Amino acid sequence: MQELKDILPLTKELSLLYIDEDQYFLSTMTSELKELFSRVDDANDATIALGYAKLNNYDLIIASDVIEHLPKKEALDLLENCIKKANTMFLLNIPIGKCWLNNVIVNNNQYNNHLSFILV
Repeated sequence: MQELKDILPLTKELSLLYIDEDQYFLSTMTSELKELFSRVDDANDATIALGYAKLNNYDLIIASDVIEHLPKKEALDLLENCIKKANTMFLLNIPIGKCWLNNVIVNNNQYNNHLSFILV
């Protein structure tokens, strides 16, 4: 496994957009990622993420459990912009399996509702 000291020379000049609608994960990951990358922008919803993606290019964009919470048109718009604006890599994390189809709203957070079951 790589040591942090070995990774830093590879990442310290890179920019990152991190998108996660879970505020806890967003803040935790963002603080860690800022140790690795020269610039880290974060967004806790698609509207903010789209704003960043339309204004900036990034070496890496990570979207973690975001698109399934968007209506299909917004999900496709976010994907399209992220693909265009990621200079090196776009990482997309989506739930898989049947359990996520239950669409349970946790802690009265309407953003946990899954809206896009089929993206294409």
